[in-house]
Order: sequence, then C-alpha cells, then structure tokens
Amino acid sequence: MRTETRQYEAGAVIFREGEDSDAAFMIESGRVELLKGGRGGVQVQVGELANGDLFGETGVLDNGPRNVMARALTDVIVRVIPRSEFLRAIQDDPATALKVMTRLARRQRDADERLAAGGAETSAPLTAKTGTARPATPGTALVTAPLKDPPPIPPRPMITPGPAMARRAGLLGRLMDAIAPGAATKLVKKRPPVVAVTPLSLEAQYDQRPFLITQLNALDGIEVRPTTAPLFTANDPVPDFNSTSLHAKARALQAEEKADVLIWGGEDAEGRTITLFFSNGQPPMYDRLGGLPPDQPLVVPADFDESWAPLLRACVAVALGDETGLVATLAAEAQDRVSTPHPTLSMEEGAMTMAVYGYLAVTIAGHSRRGDWLERAVTAWRDALACLPNANDRRASRLSMALGMVLQGQGEKHADEQVLLEAVKTYRDGLKGVNRDTDPRLWGQLQYRLGGSLFRLDLLTGDEEALRESLVRFREATAVVSRADDPWRWSELTHAIAQAMQVWGDHHKSLDILAKATDLCRAALEVRTAETAPHLYAATRNNMGSALFLMAKHSNDPEYMRLAAVAFRDALAVHRATGAGGALYKTIERNLSRAEELLRREDTRPVAQPSWAAESPYRVSMQEEDDPGMIRL
Repeated sequence: MRTETRQYEAGAVIFREGEDSDAAFMIESGRVELLKGGRGGVQVQVGELANGDLFGETGVLDNGPRNVMARALTDVIVRVIPRSEFLRAIQDDPATALKVMTRLARRQRDADERLAAGGAETSAPLTAKTGTARPATPGTALVTAPLKDPPPIPPRPMITPGPAMARRAGLLGRLMDAIAPGAATKLVKKRPPVVAVTPLSLEAQYDQRPFLITQLNALDGIEVRPTTAPLFTANDPVPDFNSTSLHAKARALQAEEKADVLIWGGEDAEGRTITLFFSNGQPPMYDRLGGLPPDQPLVVPADFDESWAPLLRACVAVALGDETGLVATLAAEAQDRVSTPHPTLSMEEGAMTMAVYGYLAVTIAGHSRRGDWLERAVTAWRDALACLPNANDRRASRLSMALGMVLQGQGEKHADEQVLLEAVKTYRDGLKGVNRDTDPRLWGQLQYRLGGSLFRLDLLTGDEEALRESLVRFREATAVVSRADDPWRWSELTHAIAQAMQVWGDHHKSLDILAKATDLCRAALEVRTAETAPHLYAATRNNMGSALFLMAKHSNDPEYMRLAAVAFRDALAVHRATGAGGALYKTIERNLSRAEELLRREDTRPVAQPSWAAESPYRVSMQEEDDPGMIRL
C-alpha cells in the first residue's frame, strides 16, 4: 500500500471540518485531538488519539467531507493513506474492514459516553489568521406577523437522492460488503432524506412553520417535520443572523435532529419579513460554484404565500444534493416570483432573493451543462449587486466572488479579454467589502482569484502590468494561507505563484526567477504527491517542466532541457496511471514531445561547427522569443 509520512507541530491543523476527504491518517507518534463545531461557536473535543490510531477514514468511506477538525496536541508524525489505497485495502482484505468497523464503533461509543457524562471539552473557535475567539455580535429582535391558512398544493414532484443523501448508507455499506458481499443490502434500509424546520416566530400563533412544512411536503421522497427544539428562545440574546457562532449552533442542532437539511431563521424587528437559511451541515465554501451556501439568506415576506413555494422547494432540493431536472423545473417556475419585486421587500431584501436564484441557476448549469442557466446566474448576481445600497459590505463581497468565478471561467474558456476584464473589476469590487483581519478566508480567496484573472489576462494580451499585479495579489493571499493550517490551499496558491513567476522569468529572460519558479513547484509537490493527488501532481510537475524548458531556452544549456523532459515524462506517467485523459494529458504530451525533439537535435549536432553554422536548429529553437509549442497550465 502506497503511503507517505508527514510531520505536524503541536497546535497545527491537520485537516478542517468540511474539507475534502482525500486520505486517511495513521498516527506513528504523538497525540491528535478531533474537534467538532458546536453550539455557541465553540469547538467540542470528540476524541483524542495516540500512537497507532486511525483517523480521517469516515469521509474517505462515505465519500463525504471531513466531519471533524483534526489538530495536533503534540508534535506528531502521521502516515497518510490515499483514499484509493485505503478503499482498496478494505475491499481486498475483510480483516482490515473489520478492524476499521471496530475502530469506528469504539470511537462512537467513547464520544457517546463523553457527551452523556457532560464532560465534553471545548475550545474557542479559531479565526484563520490569529486563532483568537470570535465574539458574537448583536442583532435585531424577532417579532410577529399573522399566519395564513395553507392553500391547496399541486401534485408532489419527486426528489431523487444525490450523493449528499446517500452518505450515511454508503459508510456502513462499504464496510459490510467488504466483509460479506451483499450483507449491506439486507442490513441497511434506505430512509428518505429528512428536512427539519425550526420555529420562524417566537409567538406560536404567528409562526409560518406549519405553512412552510405543508408547502415542502409537496416534494415526494422526503420527510419534512418540525424540530423537537427551537434554535433560540425569547430568553436568549437577540440573534444576529450574520454571526458565525449562530450558524455553528444551527449545524449542531441539525446533527441533533438527525436531519439532512435544517431550515432555520426568524422575523425582523417589525415582523415584516422572515430570513431563512438552508443548512446541510457544511461550512461555507467561498471558492466553489454550485449548491446553496448555508449562510446565504433568503428573505421572504412574513406572510409569504404559495407563490414562493417553487423557490423554497428548489432551495431544499439543492441543499439535499438533488441532481435530477427537478431543480431546473422548480427554478423555472420561480422565475416570475424572483423577477417581480415584492412590495413588502426592500431593494436590499430583494437582492438576497436574486442572489439565491443565482446560486440555483449556477447549480443547474453545472449538472446540465446548459449555458443559458449560467447566463441566468450571471444576470441574477449582477442585478443583486446593483440593488445593494452599500456595495462595500460582506454580502456584496460574497456575490462578487461568485460572479467573478463564473466570469473568470468563461473568459478563460473562450479567451475573451473583455470578460476577463469584467472578472478583474468584479473581484476588485469584492475586496472593498472585506478586510484581512475580519474575514481572512474570503479576503484571501478574492486576492487569489484576482491574481489568477490577471495572470490569464497577461497570457491573452501580453499585458506585463497585469502579470506584475497578479504576483502582488498572489503574495497578498499567502498572508492568510499557511501550509500548517491548510496545506492543500497553500499548495494551490504556491502552484499559481510558480506559474506567474515562470512567465515573468520568461519575459525578462531571468534564470534566477525561473529557478525560483521550479523551487516553488518542488515545495507544492511536497503536498501534491503522486499518491494523494495524482492530477494535481501532474499539473505541478508539468509546470516545473515548463520552467526548466524556459531555463534551457534562455541559457542554451541542454541539461535544463533534459530535466524538463524528465519532469514531463513523470507528469505523463502519473496522469496516465489515473486512466484520465483530457486537456491536461494532451498538454503534457505535447510539451514532452517538444522537449524530446529539441534534445534529439542537440544529440545529433556535430561537436565542432564551422563559423557559418552558429545558428544551429537547436540554438534557433532555444532562443525563440515565445515558443509556440510550450503550453503552461
């Protein structure tokens, strides 16, 4: 089984809750604690592990994100087992599968005993930059609005479970099938996904929850029910819907209710509107398109009626991970409701409705590959940003991030300078509403995306100022992304800086800058290994080969070209082993072909040349101002 060894200092985060589960870990020395986001924003310790213990396997088995954070209590050495290797070991060896089941059962029992005893240890939530506790901020009061009688509802559309709904059964199923094929089918009964709804008013006679549940029950194949407990009561401090601690509290309540999605929120101070959130247990992810962010509010009138039902059902379907055409049908039905301003809602509140519709549209575009839905997302987000009275707040920054990502992707895909320029402006606007100290993660992602757009703009237009600024933006992002806290994001950023420095070094014919680019690639490859992330490894190895190729071009030293060819061969072999093709494979193949061609010319060149042969075929190709055969990724 192919593995690698990593070292972490005491206090270092090995992985965070919500990140991709790409590997399991075995402790070789030291101690590790497992933490879960709990009520009030605190981190609850759910486990403490020592030498020989396995962790991180849950998400690997059920193909879900990390459900806890792992942090080194002492200096630790861990063995990293890539997901593919871990699953192969379970499938090939029933004894290994049984050991994993035993470990999972023991850890669950220990966690249950700790919680039952009321002895769970907690630690303050950490900010990405300083690690200090984040205090909750005051909000507005919840008051009242009259309840409507529920109207008749149409026939029930069917939700088909997507990957997000199948995780629970998948975990036990993998293990049972490894021990006794077919046993999982007999023992695991599929249950419908559960949507739990909290009270939406502190006064029961005005609570719109029964009406909402009735409307959502029009979706077949799911169970919609009220929560057994409220998220907050009249005796609690006034809730602030922007508070990260309140969103963590919602995720904890969702887990207690054993719900796949928790719908929660409340009224404004005047009882005029209700703010709703759709929490599926995942923390907000700023750098991915698709899905409805759990901290994206939907504002509806306090007396909302059945005309809002298609939009509400579409939000639930997306939060549950539905991948059928149902979301597109519901979103199309909701278009009139979204495009017609409601007299109760302010422009700012209407902007949140348009923002939600944009997230639905971009999710549909991702599943259907239909460009018209992508255009709807762009239109919705542009309109939402235009309706926000203060363009310099966090909500505008979040929307700018989403809109910029779509524009950047379209600009790169179609080599469209104007679209890339709009992406650049959108990211710049987004940076006006956040700062490094208060929101380091979003600030860093905006800097990174802005740097990437400027880099692509330079490749397209040769604008050296754009390239210069891209390096500045990438370096700004490094201020909030560390290898210890977030090694994968750090390696992505390091790879991007290496790309930009490669082009900068080529522009200035600087071997020092190109050498620095290769050093950055080597650093990124310490995280992006061939075992844990073969596609990323191949991309970075190709990037290193490109830098070495350019060093050969500007120094006329064939040794650099030989090293470039080695890098390209290595990248191609690793990529080929995954069985995937695509643009990256073709790029590496073409780069390798070009490097080998130049090496063949060098090997066949006579040792002594007459003066009239100073411009040899090799020298001409190595001194070209811009080699059209070299492709950078």
